[in-house]
Amino acid sequence: MTKSPYALFQTDKTAETEGVWLDYGHFRILIRRAGGANTRFARVLESKIKPYRHAFNTGSLDNSIAQRLMVETYAETVVIGWEDVVDQTGEPLPFTVANAVRLFSDLPELFSNVQEQATSLALFRAEEIEAAADFLDVASPGNSNGAQRQSSSKLSKRTAVESLRSTDGQA
Repeated sequence: MTKSPYALFQTDKTAETEGVWLDYGHFRILIRRAGGANTRFARVLESKIKPYRHAFNTGSLDNSIAQRLMVETYAETVVIGWEDVVDQTGEPLPFTVANAVRLFSDLPELFSNVQEQATSLALFRAEEIEAAADFLDVASPGNSNGAQRQSSSKLSKRTAVESLRSTDGQA
């Protein structure tokens, strides 16, 4: 069966702006797409880069400055919240922009993973969200015959993607 370009590339604009959960097992991070319908991402990034425009355009912007600008932009425009995140001592770390900057600065590999997920077309593809919701409707406990279907609201679709990704081992 041939898939249309729409099926392959159309994204769920609600998921792009309201976010999807990244489930890391012991904690979860709620993110918007970095781009797409999240137009604030590009505006904030542009305003942060503006003072460094010449260095950016010539490729001479120091990597540590570029990384800091990107972490700040993600903390302000992509990460919406989190659950069960703790600091180095095991104390709960409430979500704030400052705490997100600190977490991503302390754990650059976590930041890299969030960046990768936030720019992933697949995470926000409308068809994948719909398919995940349908899969979980049929496979949910107490629904062996598939006759009763859950609501296909945007929230349940995003939750479905989150659940499907966590069962596939993708965070």
